Amino acid sequence: MPDWTPPIPRPTSALAFSSLMADILRLPEETLAMSFIYINKYQRFCNSINQENDMHVPILDPHTLSLASLNLASKTTEATRRLREFLLPAWRLLHAHEVPVKPLTFPSPLYDSVRATVVQAELILLRVLQFDLRVSLPLHFVPRYLDRTVGEVNIPSGPWQSCLDGPYEAIGQEYRDEYRMVDLMETAVARACTARAVDACRSYHLSNFFPARTIAAACIYTTLEERGLQPVVPIQPPASPVSGSNDPSPLKSSLSSTLPSPSVEAHRDQDGRQAVVEHFDQGVNRDQQEKQQESPETQHQRHEQHTAALSTWLDSVTGGKVHVEDFVECISELRKLVQDTIVKISTAIQTPT
Repeated sequence: MPDWTPPIPRPTSALAFSSLMADILRLPEETLAMSFIYINKYQRFCNSINQENDMHVPILDPHTLSLASLNLASKTTEATRRLREFLLPAWRLLHAHEVPVKPLTFPSPLYDSVRATVVQAELILLRVLQFDLRVSLPLHFVPRYLDRTVGEVNIPSGPWQSCLDGPYEAIGQEYRDEYRMVDLMETAVARACTARAVDACRSYHLSNFFPARTIAAACIYTTLEERGLQPVVPIQPPASPVSGSNDPSPLKSSLSSTLPSPSVEAHRDQDGRQAVVEHFDQGVNRDQQEKQQESPETQHQRHEQHTAALSTWLDSVTGGKVHVEDFVECISELRKLVQDTIVKISTAIQTPT
């Protein structure tokens, strides 16, 4: 055993502490997201206490609250760990940077004291949650909603043909193992949606004031948007191409519309990436100027069209179970989370350690 301390990350907040503990214990995303929900519900309850009615709830230490919520979430999500498995690495995370180091050992009076504290905190959390532990998570809806977007592209339907006779789930496991065919939730876009959904549960505002269905749909929408995938719904089924026609095929037309323009290619050949960025910025600035010159009626019409398109996409994905107003507000909150993360990273890079 080495007598030195490895470079263990130091959590800067209770939520970061929960995230790292979940990774150390190899807990699934569902457990971590559920623990975030419990923490935010506890904080909301504490914020809503009316002091005039002499209501009193013990204020839990943030790290104690994180351990209690994570332990409770591991039970409700059927990923149970022994409490000892939480306490020993948690103590090391919080005290490994202290000098002199006082390790937590089992059995010991110190361990018994720490264990009793976490158990008491868990009982308090249960009372605050009113023993309502089965909470719907955005993660529960992401697979279904994502399957209705990218999951159905390679399935034969109408005039569209496919090399598959049905959904991927109908393919035999032996064939899938031989050709290393991953499940939908193991794809890159699905992992990105899952990570976004867990981050949404981390948000106090999102986890307390938005339904899980709305958060799941907004996570998929913003993830597709950030990956350069425009979430759209075809109004009419495509017509079969007529043989002998001189018109370009729909696939060729769509590919041509997504290829860079000749001016962009020229910039890339002459000046490299910087010229492409400048050319793109000029296009963005031109679009912004055109929008500013629009009349209020045109802007209102554009807004109505955008809202109608969002509503169409939302109904096709969620089956009409999510209100478009809540959906738009949830998208705005998710974008704020991304912006806040960028600001934190930029500040951390510029601030010397």
